[in-house]
Amino acid sequence: MAIKLRPHTSFIGTLHVQASNGWVVPHGLSATYIDNAPTSLDSGWVYADSGDSYSGWKPIAFGIDQAAGRLVGLPFWFGSYFNDDDHTYSFDLQVYDARKHVNPFQGYCLNVSRNGYVGVYSKGDERGPLWGVGDIDPSYLAEGHERKDLTLTSPEGRKVRRLMEERFPYLNDISGDDCKFTLRVEKVGVPRP
Repeated sequence: MAIKLRPHTSFIGTLHVQASNGWVVPHGLSATYIDNAPTSLDSGWVYADSGDSYSGWKPIAFGIDQAAGRLVGLPFWFGSYFNDDDHTYSFDLQVYDARKHVNPFQGYCLNVSRNGYVGVYSKGDERGPLWGVGDIDPSYLAEGHERKDLTLTSPEGRKVRRLMEERFPYLNDISGDDCKFTLRVEKVGVPRP
């Protein structure tokens, strides 16, 4: 399989969850962040909802201490990779926020846990895992474009779903309810963030 980076079709954008009636959540995907968390496992889970039932004080360290938790927006650099065999695109989704100083996940990539939960992870190698984002061809995208009713496919080839668990709206590629996404394009032709 010949998959090659196409820097000239890479872009910056946000992904928004759509409700079952097609309504698009106004803000893009977010991730959980706990200030002064004792481990990195306490932060970075993708939050997929229109409201914010997460922010506030969170128990840490066996519930003895508390730390402030908040949601952090996840604008992504969509590193565009083209597959010569089947003529499809897949994307390396890396957090890229123009306001770098306010995003603790800058440069992290979207990935999936062993249990199928979607989160942002520190990037270990040159390229992050590749995701399917509907059937978009980034060659035809322009700044301000919006594409609705997209399916997000994990690097494992499974459809990403929305999973409500203990009042938390996770994304998961193993279980949950079907959902669609809307892509909003902010800037095109971004070879590297």
